Amino acid sequence: RKKMAEKRAKDAEKAKKKAEKERKRKLEEIKKAQEKAKKEAERKKAQAEGKEVPEEEEKKDEEMEEAEEEEEEVVEEPADDEEPPKVTLTDEEKKMSFRKATAPDVAQFALNTSFTKFSIPEKDEGFDDVKFEWSKGAKAADYLKKWIMDRKQTSRVEDLNPSTWFKGKFQAWQKQVQTWTRKQAEYKAKVQKKAQEKVAKAHKKAQAERVAEMKKKQKEAKIAKLKADGKEE
Repeated sequence: RKKMAEKRAKDAEKAKKKAEKERKRKLEEIKKAQEKAKKEAERKKAQAEGKEVPEEEEKKDEEMEEAEEEEEEVVEEPADDEEPPKVTLTDEEKKMSFRKATAPDVAQFALNTSFTKFSIPEKDEGFDDVKFEWSKGAKAADYLKKWIMDRKQTSRVEDLNPSTWFKGKFQAWQKQVQTWTRKQAEYKAKVQKKAQEKVAKAHKKAQAERVAEMKKKQKEAKIAKLKADGKEE
């Protein structure tokens, strides 16, 4: 099992290096294609302007491209006698009975709705024999029981449905909230109406005061004019 793990790690490393090399090669190809297109555009522009393009430069570019293509064709093969890397486990990893996978084996919803039904297989269920690779018998059952209890504390209850009692209470609560909302709206309307009436009253009073003040000034101006003319009432 250890050798298989080392082989998988080695293959993964090789695949990673190969993918990285392929990525670099593609980037180089794109860069070369852009440079080639640029040079070709410059050459055509020079020809259109009647300028001569040096043949030596064209020949040099072709030789460089051929040499680069030959270099790309050479693939380094790892030696067969290469020493595989040695894997060491920490004390915590040695205590683990199950490997932690990056992706779950079962969808979260399916697990949350079924883990409470998990059980240890027993012979009376029709099995000829039941073998335990790690914890034996009762220890395996205790482990599963503890795991289920832990899941109950942290998992979402996907199939939880409200009871008839809850539905009745919830409907009564909604009705009560509607009543409170209506009363609150009525109260706010009354307060707003009173505020508007108060503003209108103050405006009317201010207007009446302005009219009275205007009449008073007109009367005083009339009296002053009569006095000036020598006629007093």
